[in-house]
Amino acid sequence: MAKSTTTNSPARFSKKGAGFYPDPDNDAECITIKKARRRLADLTEEYRFLQPEAAQGSGAALTRRLEISRDMRRLTDFFLAHDALVDITVPRSVLGEPFTINERQFFPGVHRVPGYVAQQLLSLIDNNRRVEIDRMKQNGREIDMGNLNDKAQWVRPALDVPVPA
Repeated sequence: MAKSTTTNSPARFSKKGAGFYPDPDNDAECITIKKARRRLADLTEEYRFLQPEAAQGSGAALTRRLEISRDMRRLTDFFLAHDALVDITVPRSVLGEPFTINERQFFPGVHRVPGYVAQQLLSLIDNNRRVEIDRMKQNGREIDMGNLNDKAQWVRPALDVPVPA
């Protein structure tokens, strides 16, 4: 299982076939966030390169694309496990309902969440603001609710958690 939380302590993985598989006993192969990003970029390029052959029904291309997608999923899980925690301030929604991602609800206030959840939550907050602006414009009012980049003020890194590179 990957133990890494920073770039200085890489997770250990052994190569089996085309992918990376967790192997805590094997010190031969270490992967850092930087190496994992490079590996994901290479796999993405190869996956796209095989698309025409897979569309024609080539069994080898379809099999390889399946293997690549599994490896990409593992790498994505690796990134999500090492995503930094951030504190996000959630405002009240237009209708007063909490913001919902999957089955998790976010009521107004400060929440500590991983970075990828904060991105989704900020997208929901931004869409909510746009709906409110459109609604107010229908009534003939000109409303300035600030720059869309102001939403960055709602997120700040959790200071007690190391941030991976």
